[in-house]
This record gives sequence, structure tokens and C-alpha cells, in this order.
Amino acid sequence: MVSTDVASLENPWEVFWDTEYRGVTGLYDEYRDALSAGMYRSGLKNVNEAKPSDLETARDNLLELPDLMEIRYTIDGAYSRLPEGNLGLVQAWSGDTLLALQYVPEGGDPSVLRYVWPPKATQDNAGGAISNDCMAVLANAERPVLAHAFINYVLDAKVGLENMSWLGYQPPQRSLDPTSMVDRGLVPETLATAVVAQEDFEMGQITTQLTTEEDSRWIETWSRVQQGG
Repeated sequence: MVSTDVASLENPWEVFWDTEYRGVTGLYDEYRDALSAGMYRSGLKNVNEAKPSDLETARDNLLELPDLMEIRYTIDGAYSRLPEGNLGLVQAWSGDTLLALQYVPEGGDPSVLRYVWPPKATQDNAGGAISNDCMAVLANAERPVLAHAFINYVLDAKVGLENMSWLGYQPPQRSLDPTSMVDRGLVPETLATAVVAQEDFEMGQITTQLTTEEDSRWIETWSRVQQGG
């Protein structure tokens, strides 16, 4: 459904404004993900420290999309609507892209799926976020030793890979890289680009927590996008 070599674009984020893909394009229905895409489109990479003017730029960019692209804001677009063929181009976390393999219809060809992370594709000419899920033990936990034991269990390499086989998101194991994941049959070669490598953490921007004031500003901007202006 996508003929453009997205990775070769000077700014791959611009493809979400390419009218060739009108009606089959989607962004996450989530304020930080979607607004970040709006900033990346204009070359604003430091989204964690977005100024009010940066958020206004993101808002204006996103407000173009309903009429220009018939954009669809979804949560399941990457792992469900993409492999089912309902969408052809979506904003996606790497783990959701690997999870999409499980949603390919029977008889479908999973090798048509591709993943582009803009900073890696453009030698850091475009922005891209890195984030991860975390587990924590509460300060007043009734069984902290058991909780730590559970976390250790989940982080075990074998258990982590079992988790990945149905969740899509890879465990934090240094031994896992794109080549080894493909060689072991855990990831098809066509989606090796969706495997997070150690050097990615030096290339992209790690998502950080916003202050209460900043978060309110982001949410207000996102509300304006949802309201159409």
C-alpha cells in the first residue's frame, strides 16, 4: 500500500502529510505521541522541552490532517489495522509493529510489513522517541522480596523471549540485537529494523516525565487538535 521509500526521505515524518496515502494513514490517539509527530514534521526534535510555540507548531501541523489526509487516530492501528489492510501507513512503536505479525490474516504475507525509525534512517536529521515500560516495587509493598523475585523472573532471558513472542516488545537483554533476533527466527528479516539496538539510545530522545504545568499545556493543545482548532 506504500510505494514511497520512507527511509530515504530527508524527513520521514513528512510522509504522514503525503496525499498519495490519503485515507489509509493513522497516528496514535495519544497526546504525546501525536503532538510529537507534529513537531518532528517541522524539524523540532527536543520534544521533552517543547516550548508553547513548539506545541502551536505541532497543533497547526496536525490540524492539516483531517481534510488533507482523512487521518485516523487509533490505538490499535499499528498492530491490528495495518496487518489487516485497513491502514497502510501508521505511527508505531517498534513493539506494536512486531506484535502486528500475530494479526496478519490467515494466508497473508507478513513480509510486506516494514518499519522505519526516522533518526536511524536519516542519520539524526529527524526526531524520534525512545520509551520503555517499567516495573516497580511500591514502598509499602506487603511482600517486597517476592516482588523483586518476580521482576527477576520476568527479566530472565528465556522468560523475556517468551513474553516477547506474544507481546511484541523485546526484553532489555544486551545479547539481543537485530542480527541475532533474525538468525534465531524471532523476527523476520523484513522487520529487523523494528529491533531496538543499544546505539539507538544514543541516537533518539528518551521520553521523560513532564511537569504538571507542561503536561497541562500538552493536554490543552491536544484538546484543540481534537476539537479541530
